[in-house]
Amino acid sequence: MEKNKQVEQKYAELQALQQKLSQLQQQISMFSSQVTEFKKLSQNLKDLKEVKNNTETLSSIGAGIFVKSEIKDSKNVIMNIGANTFVTKTVDEADKLVEKQVKEIEKTKKECEVTFQEAIMHSQKLEQEVMALTAKNK
Repeated sequence: MEKNKQVEQKYAELQALQQKLSQLQQQISMFSSQVTEFKKLSQNLKDLKEVKNNTETLSSIGAGIFVKSEIKDSKNVIMNIGANTFVTKTVDEADKLVEKQVKEIEKTKKECEVTFQEAIMHSQKLEQEVMALTAKNK
């Protein structure tokens, strides 16, 4: 009877760990998407520096819908820094902030990947323990 409790306990722990693995996988995927998005933004900022003022372009207004617009100032951008607060930054300043964000996200992603690997190893150990306990119960 005691071994059955051990098996149940280990099995419950294994299920909780598998749920944690799933959450970590989702976070890693989200961080990867964010890095990709910020790297595209960084490239767009670099491209913007080469655009001449008064150049006609298309501006997205969402969901694949665009309007014709004109770039009045290709050297500065307006950034939302949170709480609906906007500041003007040079393209280079904005790009440095974006690159800093990329580094922070990549660091967090790497930490999640390490935690994920540790959780996988722990999960494998638990699976072996459950298998060993159930084999003894037969």
